[in-house]
Amino acid sequence: MACFPGSSGSPIFFCNESSYTQGNTTFFGSRCKLLGLLYGGPQHTSTGSVVFENIPTNPKAIIQIPNNLGIVVKAVRIKELEDFMKDMS
Repeated sequence: MACFPGSSGSPIFFCNESSYTQGNTTFFGSRCKLLGLLYGGPQHTSTGSVVFENIPTNPKAIIQIPNNLGIVVKAVRIKELEDFMKDMS
């Protein structure tokens, strides 16, 4: 799935429409499960904007390029946080 800067915190769902299988069994109907929340993602760097450094180095151009991968906080960890917060109150 494509992940872009600014989409952190977005929910990530796994959805099947009309039918799905588990093992050797086929189920008719839809299901949708929360997998987790997008936390962030790795980026590559490339040339672009100028960054000045102390002499004698030359100016360098650095741009961050998203590679459309995401780091996810799993739903089970969100549930653990919810349970922890309930215990705190």
